[in-house]
Amino acid sequence: MWPFLGLLMVSVVSGCDPSTTVYGFLNESVLLPCNCSFVNSELHFHWQKEEKNAQAIIYYKGHPNITDKYMNRLTLFQEEKTNCSIQLDDLTVDDKGQYRCSDMSSGYDCSFVHLVTLERFIQHPPVTGPGGQKLFKCDVFTHDPDFEIQWYLSGELLSNSPNTTISTISTSNAFPGIHLFNSTLTTTASWTPQPRCVPPVAPPKRGSIIHPAPPSTPSPPPHRRRMWFIVPIGLAVALCLSFYHRRKIARQEMQYRRAAPLESISADSGRSFAAR
Repeated sequence: MWPFLGLLMVSVVSGCDPSTTVYGFLNESVLLPCNCSFVNSELHFHWQKEEKNAQAIIYYKGHPNITDKYMNRLTLFQEEKTNCSIQLDDLTVDDKGQYRCSDMSSGYDCSFVHLVTLERFIQHPPVTGPGGQKLFKCDVFTHDPDFEIQWYLSGELLSNSPNTTISTISTSNAFPGIHLFNSTLTTTASWTPQPRCVPPVAPPKRGSIIHPAPPSTPSPPPHRRRMWFIVPIGLAVALCLSFYHRRKIARQEMQYRRAAPLESISADSGRSFAAR
């Protein structure tokens, strides 16, 4: 029982908020949200990537110290005293994973962010169908639910014709706030060069934040957030201790009841022996 209680107390002391999942497009930017409650005049927090060997990203105490790997790829929001969020630019596949934001200005408080990286635009290699027709496919992730995929051949917009069929399937909220569009062009024509799937407006490569910014309302103070954990866990600990104490008393009473008849028998045997 005591090891279990110890694990509960460790989770209380750590004060870490549950993990938040954000989605970022490769070669673009994404916001990793983190709300802080600075009670001191000096900002003091750090970010690290949770890997086998924790990898530091930025350590901030009065001024930022940024790891070389993230130099020129990081944006801070220092003008907001309750905002420890960072923006990562030029996302790569290696950037996906779990991140920890630690606020050390008021003791210790932390939150986790899980980053999922997505390819915004994918055009698959063409395949040949059972009837000899060519199939061209492309996938596009976007925040726009009314997005349209267009196909071009040598700069000319393609549309449905007797030998060409274009179909598009959309999946709303394939990821939270992100829609997936799958477009397929089927044709019996022999085209050289091959048709290309092109979004109407090319997305920017830098500076686009694809996750809503943290709420403007300040988060509860760390001690109040910890109370949400401490109160129910404290009650659980009290119940466990009460149950343990009652079981101990019950065992003692049981031992006493078992011993009492033996003492009575011993006393009667002694009196009988004395009478003889």
